[in-house]
Amino acid sequence: MKERASSPNKMGNLGKFPQEFFRTIITEIKPYSTLLLGVKDTGRGQILPFRASGTFVRSGNLFCILTANHFCSDLRGCDYLGLVIHKEEHQFMIRRSDLHIIDVAVPAVQGRDPDISIIVILSSEKLGTIGASQKTFYNLDRYRDGVLNDLWPAEKGVWVVVGYPEAKREEIYTPYAGGLQLILLSQEMYAFGGLARESQLKDFDLLELDVEESCENIPNTLVGISGGGIWQIPVIEQGSEIRFNPPLLSGMAFSEERQAGSLKTVRCHGRMSLYRKVFEKLQEFKH
Repeated sequence: MKERASSPNKMGNLGKFPQEFFRTIITEIKPYSTLLLGVKDTGRGQILPFRASGTFVRSGNLFCILTANHFCSDLRGCDYLGLVIHKEEHQFMIRRSDLHIIDVAVPAVQGRDPDISIIVILSSEKLGTIGASQKTFYNLDRYRDGVLNDLWPAEKGVWVVVGYPEAKREEIYTPYAGGLQLILLSQEMYAFGGLARESQLKDFDLLELDVEESCENIPNTLVGISGGGIWQIPVIEQGSEIRFNPPLLSGMAFSEERQAGSLKTVRCHGRMSLYRKVFEKLQEFKH
């Protein structure tokens, strides 16, 4: 697997922000994001039938990947979980037996209902490899009290969806050991914008972020971003001066819908789903 970087799209009134703002945000978010691959061993080679996006998170001594439940349903039938942890070409997989899947919300209707799982990584060896890579785990414990007790208004600041759309992946087959080796080129998408809507469903908070596909680097379809992180960047404007606080992991994408014209709506879980529902499930697993 090989990861390729892309630049952010500019949407709405984001033109007032300098390019350095976007570059800084991407640099801060990038270590937490990953591409997920469900890998099956057929005996004659490996296939990658299931793909999604994910975010490295931790709580206490649990090191996990936040992603969509519908991907984890497929992962249960796989032999390995493949991850992107470097910019360079690499292969990194974790045996299914070295993972524990926690279902937080199982959708009755995919794309509409709450849809979250946590993948707990049980192998200390694999955690060591991730720790030595370009990736790191976002500490939910550190930010939980601030999110629950002193919530930055959702309508303020800039929001960004991070994920690995299928349309930004390329498969290349090269000769290897008398056969063919698959090299998967993947490109992260950073879609900046504002929050369109908030709602509540089955005790989970939901967010909707609008993405304009005509913007730079936004593909025609966003299939594959399910499980990707949603980040809020609190922005403070004082006259002509613009300052921003560190990006706050504020949810997870789980579906997309096409609206009028080329506008797409990314349907996401919000902060309460993450810092309350996910956190509660992790506490249950610890005990």
